[in-house]
Amino acid sequence: MLYVLPWHETVFTALVASVALLALLSIAFAVNVLMLRIVNDRTARRWARLERRWEAPLLGVLSDPETVSELWELVEEHDQPQFVDFVLRWSRRVRGSDEEALRTAALSFLEPVTKTLHSSRVEKRTRGVQTLGTLGLPRYENEVLAALEDESPLVAMVAARSLAKKGVARYAPPILEHLHRFEDWNRNFLAAMLAAMGSNWRPRSGSLPRSDVRSTSM
Repeated sequence: MLYVLPWHETVFTALVASVALLALLSIAFAVNVLMLRIVNDRTARRWARLERRWEAPLLGVLSDPETVSELWELVEEHDQPQFVDFVLRWSRRVRGSDEEALRTAALSFLEPVTKTLHSSRVEKRTRGVQTLGTLGLPRYENEVLAALEDESPLVAMVAARSLAKKGVARYAPPILEHLHRFEDWNRNFLAAMLAAMGSNWRPRSGSLPRSDVRSTSM
């Protein structure tokens, strides 16, 4: 004869099983978090070691651009994205001939960056345009110019600012053509961006978008 537990014992058993399952899930979640942290810490330490390895040769390139091949020999294929990011961060510290030396150092590793321009994620496209605009002009100017048409105003603005900072006259017409897309950006920011093109391309009074809603720095 089949034995049936009383209803209160059945409820108690189900409750115990539920608590045990929740405990197991909590333990599994904690283990996953711990493992993820370990992996992230290990990755961060590895990147730090790589950057320490690259730093001295990169400084050597700033002193003597002819030594760039020695730096390239230290960059493994799977480390190229990290190297490009490393050089991009260094580019914010230098000007003039040092900027050109950094572009030379990174140029051979920029082709994979073009793939990020087709990402569905705005932040990836923005980063890609910033990278190519900073380190890849004029070789990748077509990609940066095309980004002026990106559906995201942020991506388009990063493209416009990257082009404007180069002070190259041929970049001015496409920037001005897309200026209407930035009507929600701060007028002073837009004026400063266009002023970087040089005195021949300073916008006439009233030519900037009228809205002065958003103030930003990039």
